[in-house]
Amino acid sequence: MAIRPRGERGFGPERRIKRRRDFLRLQGRGDRRYGRRFIYYFRGSPTGETRLGITVSKKVGGAVVRNRVKRWVREVFRHHPEVFERPVDLVMIAKRGIDDFSFAHIEEEFTYVISRYFRVSEPSARRGRNGPS
Repeated sequence: MAIRPRGERGFGPERRIKRRRDFLRLQGRGDRRYGRRFIYYFRGSPTGETRLGITVSKKVGGAVVRNRVKRWVREVFRHHPEVFERPVDLVMIAKRGIDDFSFAHIEEEFTYVISRYFRVSEPSARRGRNGPS
């Protein structure tokens, strides 16, 4: 088995949210967006690196389904670094009833919600909507 270098597209420990307090910080004080299959929580990254945390409860399905969802989310995260305009911490919580999912559905929702978050949360976008520039 060959060892591949992580590089830009890896998913090493520095790109993961692992601590409970980090998950709770995002869920408590992060910006929330809803997708069809996931709830997304965003907050600026204190490490300067875009990081991902995934929560898939037993309500979603058995271990095989939960692990598949997490594996596909990590893969989409790795393959679409271009949608992140600045470093953020992102927690994704799978909703119940995600059993009709596929990799393509996850990829489509992920890129749509993330790009929309950055488009709407830009200061220039808010200025144009809420008042004069």
